[in-house]
Amino acid sequence: MTKEEEKKTPGFLPCKTERLLGELKESASIFSYITRNEPVLEALPLTEYLEFLGDWKKLKKSQAIRLSGLNRNYAYQIYSGLKHPSRDKLVLLSFGYSLDLEETQKLLAVGGFCLLSPRSKRDSVVIFVKHKGMSLDRLDTLLDQLDLAPFV
Repeated sequence: MTKEEEKKTPGFLPCKTERLLGELKESASIFSYITRNEPVLEALPLTEYLEFLGDWKKLKKSQAIRLSGLNRNYAYQIYSGLKHPSRDKLVLLSFGYSLDLEETQKLLAVGGFCLLSPRSKRDSVVIFVKHKGMSLDRLDTLLDQLDLAPFV
């Protein structure tokens, strides 16, 4: 997404963490830092972020759910806020929305989970698959070949 697209997209906070960290380190007062950055310091609810992804990717919930392989009823409970998904379920949803690696990391962060790490074998496979633009089926195949737990 370009900077211009970020500015035009409702609900998307284009503020980079690195910029915030730099500003925080340079601030003389924590109070002024928080006041200046209040809109981007509040966490965006996962349900709102999923709505944003659907609008941005022009996908209906049903399409994203089908592409992710998630159980339909469980997925709709995630969308309604009745269930908080596991990290694995968000990774599956990232395939449903055809998110790239950076976008997947953002989804995990919004969901309150650790980002994918190249220090983890299983995460490394996801990173590789995302970076190469491969499918969920290819992820499953590689995980199986490496005797790593599948995403279910």
